[in-house]
Order: sequence, then C-alpha cells, then structure tokens
Amino acid sequence: MLAFHARFWARFRFGGRKRGILKVPLEVERPLSFSTFSSPSLTRWWMSYGEHIWDKSASAYLRFENKWHYYLRIAEGLLRPLQIDCDSRVLELAGGTGACTLLLSEICAGGQVVCVERSRAMLKLARRSLRRTGRSNVIFAEGDVSGLPELVEGMGKFDSIVCNAAFWQFSEKERLLAALRSLLTPRGFLAFNLPLWGGRDRDLAARRRIMTRIMVAHGIDPKKLFGTTTNVSYEELLGRAGFEVTRDSRYSVVMLPEERKEWRRIPAFSRRWGQLGGVPPDVAAEMRRELAKSKVPLWPENKARRNMWRSIVASPVFPAKRPTK
Repeated sequence: MLAFHARFWARFRFGGRKRGILKVPLEVERPLSFSTFSSPSLTRWWMSYGEHIWDKSASAYLRFENKWHYYLRIAEGLLRPLQIDCDSRVLELAGGTGACTLLLSEICAGGQVVCVERSRAMLKLARRSLRRTGRSNVIFAEGDVSGLPELVEGMGKFDSIVCNAAFWQFSEKERLLAALRSLLTPRGFLAFNLPLWGGRDRDLAARRRIMTRIMVAHGIDPKKLFGTTTNVSYEELLGRAGFEVTRDSRYSVVMLPEERKEWRRIPAFSRRWGQLGGVPPDVAAEMRRELAKSKVPLWPENKARRNMWRSIVASPVFPAKRPTK
C-alpha cells in the first residue's frame, strides 16, 4: 500500500484555540473494505493492532468528531430509546475520546458513569473534554475489557452497561458477556450497537454472496474473512451468557461525502485495513468489478450515505429463587 503524508495548517481545540501543524495520512490506493471484523483470528489481529493504532488515531479522531459529531449521533440513536434515570450508575465500554461518555454524563447528572478505554491517548482527550463541561460524575478506567472485573473491582453493580460503536470488535464475547452479567443489577440492562455498513440486510447478504463466490473460485476460505460471528445470532450468543434480548431495532445515521473523506484519513479507519484476511489485491479488484456489475445497490462516493446501525438491548436472566420451607 502506497501512502504519503502532507503537512498543512489547521485550527483545533485543546483547551483553547491554537494553531498547529498536523500530519495527515492520505491513501493513494483504495483497496476493498469489508463489512465487519467477525472472524476470531481477525478480531485478535485487530485488537493487537489497536494497541498502537488507537493512540496514533486519537487526535485525528477527536478533530473529526468535534467537526462532524458522527459518533455522537450514533450514540444518540443508541441511547434515545433507553430508560436511563438521572441517578443511574452506568458502565461504558470502549469510550474512545468521549462522544458517548459526555452524553451519558449529561443524562446521569445525579448518578455516575464509569468509562473503560484501553487507549491512553484517547482517555486523556476524553478527560480533557469532560473538564470543559464542568461535570465530575465520570470515572475513567484505563484497560482492556478482557480484564473488566479487575478494572471495576470495588465499584459495585451497575444499572446499565453501554457500548457505542465497538462491541463487534471485542474478542471472546461470550466470556465478556458473562462478566457483564455479573456486574448488572437484577433490573439492569446491556445496550450496544452494531454497524450494518452494507445498508439493508438483504443488500449486505447479496454482496457477501458475490464476494464468497469469488473467494471460493480462487481457493480462499471465506471463513478467514467473514468468520462465523455474523452467522451466529446475537440472540443465541446473549442467551448462552444468561441474557434475554428485550429490544432489537435499526436506525440510520447520515454521513456526507466530505465527512466520509475525513473519516478515512483517521489512521484507524484508513482503507489499508481493507486488505485484512490475506485477500490478494487482484482478487479484491475482481470483487470490486463484480460488485460494480451487479444490481446490488452500492455506496455512491459523491452522495450522502445513510449508514444503518442495529441496536440491541438485553437484560440478565436470573434463576427464580426457590421458596423457603
């Protein structure tokens, strides 16, 4: 993948308005990007890759969010139908630079929010953003969700657990869900969202069929790319972990062409990750050609795109207590 860096002057806020020089990666080639990190091996690769890529992306991520409020709009779609009281205790997973965290801190003005994030750079920016609001009802915990029980040890139970635009990236989801269940109050709930980047479900399935056919023709195992998570229902995954799905809905967030271009300049979302799974460039090019020739609706680059998101709310199921004799 060829890439180069350009220097330019830009304004940005870090506690005040300053002028600085930013280094922004610009992609020359545009490899194919896929719908989700669903293969366990790819998830582990992405999580290890994220050890440094999220720190590297933190500043660009926050600049993008402060300008377009994209992840805030995604968070609003997730939180809007939820019943979160003013005095609730909420645990947020993968809070990033704080888009959803600040919204939760406003909703739970009389309660408390615990934000878990493994990127130190993102956590630093989230703290800075919170200070500007003047609110002090958020506790930040640095660490990976795989060590969640230790990160929130001694903090008690939570009325709700929220994860905005990150849950599909977690490895060992069933183990994580078991830990989350143990942290919820009996009337608590878990809420998270998943991207349906292909638009409607049937369009996404049609694209996947085309890509699978091409991979099989070239001797590539589709499971290395798509994995099995997308084929296993989240209802079953949650059910095995002791949850019951109480709400499963869809909502959309519009992304403008200019917004999409800036999003792709964030290192973590650069088109270079479209080469995941060991798909050779010539096979990826063939996929693009076949998708272009198909009648499946594609994403026009010069028009606003309505990105679809799936919102799932689940409550823990506790065994009924036996009556005492």
